[in-house]
Amino acid sequence: MFIIHVYLQVKEDCIGRFKEITLDNAQNTLKEPGAIRFDVFQNQDDPTRFTFVEIYKDPSDIDHHKSTDHYNRWAGAVDELLVQPRSRDIMNNVFPAGQDAWTRPEL
Repeated sequence: MFIIHVYLQVKEDCIGRFKEITLDNAQNTLKEPGAIRFDVFQNQDDPTRFTFVEIYKDPSDIDHHKSTDHYNRWAGAVDELLVQPRSRDIMNNVFPAGQDAWTRPEL
C-alpha cells in the first residue's frame, strides 16, 4: 500500500476556494481504480491548516493520479492559495494490516 499524508496551510481568505477545489479532487480521486481513501481534515484550532490522508493500492497508482485532469486542475490552482508550499510524509501502515482491511468510503 502507498499512504501519503499531505500538510497544507491556506491563506485565511482562500479557505472557501481551497475547499471547493480540494473536494473536486478528492471525490474524483476515489473514482480511480487504485485509490482506496482520500480523506481531507481541517484543523480545529487553526482552520487554515489542512491534512490529506491518501491511500493507494500501489505506488504506481499515485503516478496515475497525478496524470488525471482533476489532480491537474487542483495542482494548477492550489499554490496561489497557500501560505507556504505543501509538504508530505510517505507512510507504511501498521494497523490495520494488509490492503483487505481497508475499504473505500461510500460517497
